[in-house]
Amino acid sequence: MLEKLTMLLMKVSLIITSLIFFQSLVSSPSKRQIDSRASLTAAGGLVIARTSTR
Repeated sequence: MLEKLTMLLMKVSLIITSLIFFQSLVSSPSKRQIDSRASLTAAGGLVIARTSTR
């Protein structure tokens, strides 16, 4: 049950991260830095969450 939940969370966060990345590509360069930093933080948080649940 927990593994299925983790997989679902990973997929959702992956979609969100890719959406943020796509938006940052479309938007202005000044916004791009903020968006990429946010997506990096989200990815880092996902890794931390994955390692802590183990």
